[in-house]
Amino acid sequence: MSAAQVFGLLGGLLAPVCGAVAISRIRKRRQRGLVLVVCGAGGPAGERLPEGVAHGLDLAVGDCFWAPAASGEADVFRRPCAAGHTGEAFEVLPLGEGPMPDILELYRNTLARCEAGAGSIPGVRVQVMTPTSASWAGGKHRAVCYYHFAAEKTGPVR
Repeated sequence: MSAAQVFGLLGGLLAPVCGAVAISRIRKRRQRGLVLVVCGAGGPAGERLPEGVAHGLDLAVGDCFWAPAASGEADVFRRPCAAGHTGEAFEVLPLGEGPMPDILELYRNTLARCEAGAGSIPGVRVQVMTPTSASWAGGKHRAVCYYHFAAEKTGPVR
């Protein structure tokens, strides 16, 4: 295994943990964090993720998880809805076959569809997981709409 593979693997496994710790500290200190668009490939097709981690495009309606800071594509930590979580998937949008659409157009269109289907819930931001070119090539032709809660929540929204 090359050094790049080792560091890539360690970074991929530690990034969600470090992100969750950072979000927790930011919230406790009532600070604002940076907003970044998360664009990860989620690993090669067929690669197993650590226990409790799911590729964001593999979420189903009703799944609860620790939400990433911004829309895009990311691996997430699944959580039981009765336990603390900051995200809940509420719709999965099929995106069809063929070549991948323009990423910006894809994001704008799917976010608009998610917002239209979300309804109004105070204190909740609507976000969307969209594929990257790598995940599209791996067959993930869908987007996942989810609620991102301003504060940790226990219990499902719906």
